[in-house]
Amino acid sequence: GLRSGIRVTARTSVVLFLAAFVASACAALMPSPMSKWLLRNRRALGVSFAVSMGVHGALIVALFQTYRESFVASVKPSTVFGGGVGFVLIALMAATSFDRTAALLGRRAWKVLHTVGMYYLWIVFAFSYAGRLHALPYALLFGALLLALGLRLVATVRRRRRLTAGGRG
Repeated sequence: GLRSGIRVTARTSVVLFLAAFVASACAALMPSPMSKWLLRNRRALGVSFAVSMGVHGALIVALFQTYRESFVASVKPSTVFGGGVGFVLIALMAATSFDRTAALLGRRAWKVLHTVGMYYLWIVFAFSYAGRLHALPYALLFGALLLALGLRLVATVRRRRRLTAGGRG
């Protein structure tokens, strides 16, 4: 049951993550009511992702407490460290997803935290699913991660070209 819960919360979390991750890129590249909705609700999607990952983390802790020996034998220290950093970033991003805490952090620091955090989490999800491409759900999620990264990169390149062209004028 714990392992199933961990798999389910990982999948729900990646879907919420992807929605928040691509919101601004979709609004810039494909303006539509749906992309505008994603952008307007990006904060709620991100906080929902954090809650889902909180449940995911609680299930992992429960699995560790219930099956300590097999857990330690089957989980690599690099996974614990990389995932731990991810959970810290999720907590920091969730805590600064509200106007008051974002203002306390400052715009520049907020931007750095959320940009670094989102790309770090993208990498964690990609590595988690890349080793399981033989199973259809993981292959689809990995493909969605690649598509999301592509959308963000295209949107970034277009934004920079516009800024450069505008600066020359």
